[in-house]
Amino acid sequence: MQLIDVFEATSAQPLLKSPTVKQLQHAAWMYQKYKTASNRNDPELINRMKYVYAILFAGNQISLRHIPVSMWSTELALEAIQRAHNRKKREVIEMMPEHLKTKQFYYDAVRLDGDLLFCIPVQDRIPEICLAAVKQDGYAIQYVPKILLQVYDICLAAVKQNSGALRYVPTEHMQQQIKKELGLK
Repeated sequence: MQLIDVFEATSAQPLLKSPTVKQLQHAAWMYQKYKTASNRNDPELINRMKYVYAILFAGNQISLRHIPVSMWSTELALEAIQRAHNRKKREVIEMMPEHLKTKQFYYDAVRLDGDLLFCIPVQDRIPEICLAAVKQDGYAIQYVPKILLQVYDICLAAVKQNSGALRYVPTEHMQQQIKKELGLK
């Protein structure tokens, strides 16, 4: 797939998974061209540039800090989270504009990597987000607010995903119930 095909693609199409050096060079050229373009608010150009940023990010050729606020979208951030290594995933959330950090985004992010619950502000760690996080990574239970550790379903889902999460279940009584339900010793 040529990079120019990506620019002509719609947002419903997947981004390149492993861009070649030539594609990265072309994306970098497009980025430089965009920085000086007079029609920077053109919706079509903005859509194309989202692909450029995703491609550059995938190739680790550009820091997230260089992506203008107008170029960010939840789709771009989720794509970057999927592609990134652990430390970079947290950077994606930290660099995102605040107006995109919605409960729905957080829910989608922890479904990709439950450990990202760590990056979510405590006031946004609602039961649905915490449950999604522990279903993806049982050890994410350590980032669940204490009040929500009283919710049996969250603790059960965490231990179901990873039996080592049992040590984070707050009460002996709940630990025994979960062990019994899951057939653990």
